[in-house]
Amino acid sequence: MLYPQANQIRELHTLDGFWDFQTDPDGVGESQSWFDKLPNPEPMAVPASFNELTLQPELRDYLGDVWYLRRFFVPATWAGKRIWFRCGAVNYRAVVWINGCRLLEHHGGHLPFEADAAPLLRVGKENVVAVRVNNVLDWSTVPPGFLRSLPGTNRKELQYYFDFFNYAGIHRSVQLYTTETTYLADITIRTYLSNNQAIVQFQLEVAGLAPERRLTIIDHLGNAVSSKEIKGDEGEFQLETFELWGPGHPYLYKMQVELLDGQGNPIDAYIEEFGIRMVAIRGNQIVLNGEPVYLKGCSRHDDFYLVGRGLNLPLIQKDLNLMRWLGANSFRTSHYPYTEEMMRLCDRLGLLVIDETAAVGLQTWGEMPVFNADHAGEKTLENHCRQLTGLYRRDKNHPCVIMWSIANEPDSSEENSLPYFEKVVAVIRNLDATRLVTMVLNAPVDTDKCGQLFDLICVNRYSAWYTEAGHLDTIQHQLKTDLQKWHQKYGKPVMLTEFGADTIAGFHTLSPQMFSEEFQVEFLRKYCEILDELDFIVGEHVWNLADFMTKQGITRVIGNRKGVFTRDRQPKMAAFYLKERWGGKV
Repeated sequence: MLYPQANQIRELHTLDGFWDFQTDPDGVGESQSWFDKLPNPEPMAVPASFNELTLQPELRDYLGDVWYLRRFFVPATWAGKRIWFRCGAVNYRAVVWINGCRLLEHHGGHLPFEADAAPLLRVGKENVVAVRVNNVLDWSTVPPGFLRSLPGTNRKELQYYFDFFNYAGIHRSVQLYTTETTYLADITIRTYLSNNQAIVQFQLEVAGLAPERRLTIIDHLGNAVSSKEIKGDEGEFQLETFELWGPGHPYLYKMQVELLDGQGNPIDAYIEEFGIRMVAIRGNQIVLNGEPVYLKGCSRHDDFYLVGRGLNLPLIQKDLNLMRWLGANSFRTSHYPYTEEMMRLCDRLGLLVIDETAAVGLQTWGEMPVFNADHAGEKTLENHCRQLTGLYRRDKNHPCVIMWSIANEPDSSEENSLPYFEKVVAVIRNLDATRLVTMVLNAPVDTDKCGQLFDLICVNRYSAWYTEAGHLDTIQHQLKTDLQKWHQKYGKPVMLTEFGADTIAGFHTLSPQMFSEEFQVEFLRKYCEILDELDFIVGEHVWNLADFMTKQGITRVIGNRKGVFTRDRQPKMAAFYLKERWGGKV
């Protein structure tokens, strides 16, 4: 899916701002035509999570339907064009009405969706858009969840196996953009290195009739380095002189695509950035452009005060600058796709990304095995594969994405997990043979059934925190033995994708004790000493870059405190330890 852009042919208009908002706990909005006017609205910022933006305490944990509505004008100059309604993400289900008519429905909380709204819009006049949002998870959703009644109340609580807050709302930008009736719907760019040449393959998806296509590769100075006109929808460029993309040298090219009419005039135009790079596994190493690369960094969450999981451009820039300050070269989008804007900035900065789906918490719940086709398993699998395909279509041209992670900490010991994940892996391998594929594992190595499917083994471990709590002297044996067993079982390189300890900023103890800053530093140090001993380890991602919000629990002091920075991005002692270890610079 193409990122929206304005150019000499396409026009772009944002609908971000303050919308009308109202909860619909009884689910009566559609029958009462709330898609035209809300009965008792209040202002609500878009994009943002709605949970913390009012003084209504019940809204923070609200479950069910909410409605967003706003009025807008469409310029008269847009007559005769396709007019696309696009939303970057809504958590979790969205139904969109334009001028009282249903436009589309979308399931999944972290990917964009769009539709041609021109047939429903009044060009040159006022229009109204309404979005009904529902944040309830069930057995078929990815991630899954279920509702349980709270004893002694008339309320329900959402149960789920993931450790972050279930923020909800219109989380990313809402936009209108135009194309002509014939337009470029998509482009796929793949790069290879062969015989001292860079091979840049492209595949176009064109809607409508355009006799010819003109493609031009442009370097970072704006110079055209190669151009060609074709009548089909695929081909390649062979570049004898080229720059590679990678950490420390994030060289980006642009591919300009123009659809031409019979007289050579542009019908549509689009510019897509890309980088030339190759990634592979060689023995016990990850190899980028022929050179070994060791992944170092922190996982993170799209999470900040007030806006929750809403698009926050300053936060994105701050977090990536903090990673660079630490000396990190990579991170994982734990545990869902991050914003398109963040991926584009990673391309520019040269940060490597493990791109993860929202398949977190795929666990067996009592008598409800999540992978069992007799229950919700087939529907879960369908949604999982659909979201993975959507993630690929959105992020396939980003050079920063070097690896797809299909899930986080599923029950990979469960009997039906192997056939389930065989199907998921087949989807992404059929789509993309240019990147690595993994899944973040947390099952015991002896009972895991799925590691054989992946290019490398990614595991999360919390010895001396969730097991043998506080006993730092157990890390040496437990972690080293565990990692060695993973490598011996599958014969593949291993990456530690999570390790960390909750730490309250400003808590200090003379000897390292849990929740103190001294304990967090010593915890990380002991883990890293083991990683340095093992030649099959290809990376380390500390959990977490910054403290983040979770649901309430006796182990969560207003959120998860495993960040090496506080939620407002101030450093703990551990940040300085990692900066020294990873060679970070100001």
